[in-house]
Amino acid sequence: MEKVCINGRIELELPDGFHVLDETEKKDFELAAAGEYVAFSEPQGHILATVGCRNIGIAFFLIGANDAARSAERQIGDAMQGFRYEFTGFVDRTIAGRPSRGFGYTYVSEGTEMSGETCVMKSGKFLYFFNIYYRRSLGENSLKVWKEILDSAVDK
Repeated sequence: MEKVCINGRIELELPDGFHVLDETEKKDFELAAAGEYVAFSEPQGHILATVGCRNIGIAFFLIGANDAARSAERQIGDAMQGFRYEFTGFVDRTIAGRPSRGFGYTYVSEGTEMSGETCVMKSGKFLYFFNIYYRRSLGENSLKVWKEILDSAVDK
């Protein structure tokens, strides 16, 4: 199993078959929000995932994971209008022992029906964004793998 770390703090274990994207590979897609991130994929299962963080500075007093998840949903929804984006609902998860708030959605990319999930976790002055994109037809297994990855998260 390979490990990835974001911001020197949040570490995740990736199941066998996952590949961490290098800078050249990461240029092939855009993220809705800027900031440090790692991306990894599992080509056999048609899974792409990213984990990013953003320093919110003094606003950490005011911004919670719930507010950040709602804001991210609006931002992703706007960015994906041309892909038949549909919000499927909010989800609550525990990541690295902390509560996180997220949401699911569906979209169509190059004729393929896809699903995604974004979860937001707050730790100190940082917001962490955990994103997965997968083929809708493989959803049950993809979400099982995603849960395993999130359950492996530790805050160093």
